Amino acid sequence: MFKNVASQKVVLYAFDASTGLPKTGDAANITPYVSIDGGAVTALADSSATEMSSTNAKGDYQFDVSQSETNGDNIRFTGKSSTADIVVLPKEYCTAPPYFTTQSIDSNGRVDVIKVAGTTQTARDIGASVLLSAGTGTGQLDFTSGVVKANAVQLLGTAWLTPGTAGTPDVNAKQIGATAQTGVDLGATRAEPAQGAPGATVSFLAKIDYLYKAWRNKSTQTATDYKLFNDDAATVDHKATCSDDETTFTRGEIATGP
Repeated sequence: MFKNVASQKVVLYAFDASTGLPKTGDAANITPYVSIDGGAVTALADSSATEMSSTNAKGDYQFDVSQSETNGDNIRFTGKSSTADIVVLPKEYCTAPPYFTTQSIDSNGRVDVIKVAGTTQTARDIGASVLLSAGTGTGQLDFTSGVVKANAVQLLGTAWLTPGTAGTPDVNAKQIGATAQTGVDLGATRAEPAQGAPGATVSFLAKIDYLYKAWRNKSTQTATDYKLFNDDAATVDHKATCSDDETTFTRGEIATGP
């Protein structure tokens, strides 16, 4: 008998204790009972016995068993007859898992697994010549001829990439090395360097900023001075002392203005 499965049947055998012979024609007088896992003995929902055959199956009475009446590991069915001297023999089952008999075992004792966690499986699904399933659904990859079309939104499990215009990657880099970056650090709308002497160990972006400022802004050169102006073209932000001995022109290290 299968555990917790509906539409099953149980057959109880009734005989006459005075003669030892099977009892026929006693269907209306037999009441069936069930005990689940050693629990209370209760009447079956189906109290109407069906005599299997008074000729070919004498003494056998069949009852329908509901799903809840099979929901146990050990099911014991008993019965009694209101007819004098009639004994109804019990029947006990250790239940099997539902659909146990649908398991397929070949001649070498190998089990043919049909489902895993309720999902029908093929050899490809469980590791033999596994092929990827193309598509855009859960558990699928979008690819053609072995080339995966990736929509990257994370690096090392962290959301680092944000979508941009279709077909154009828009990378949102948060760090370079171990240093967190901002949009200004990475060149988005960067202001020109302020007035002052450029440091010797500034970042590569700052160095580029100084080069761009020197190329873009107003500057003057005399025999003794180099001056680089602010964007206002009036304030000297950086300057250097110059000299020329008619053999070598020398410009000193850039210092702060004005």
